[in-house]
Amino acid sequence: MLISVIIPCFNSGKTLLKAVLSVKNQVYQPIEIIVVNDGSNEKYTLDVLNSLENITLHNQGNRGLPSARNAGINISNGELLFFLDADDYLDPNAL
Repeated sequence: MLISVIIPCFNSGKTLLKAVLSVKNQVYQPIEIIVVNDGSNEKYTLDVLNSLENITLHNQGNRGLPSARNAGINISNGELLFFLDADDYLDPNAL
């Protein structure tokens, strides 16, 4: 069963990579990682977003956290959804 992990991001470059890696390191697979860039304008965050591999990146103007989560839902393919903030990290057995 595919789990879609949706990570909204607004200028969270300092923590985003660690959050994404915590999802990639899950024991459970398959996982779809969706990062929603909610209008980030900080250069470091944009560099981190552009460096991410094997994720789905969705860009939108800054509309806030609920809108970013809804955008992630709309493009997800998973049977289950998991929401993770860009400054949170998962234990390898969380999913």
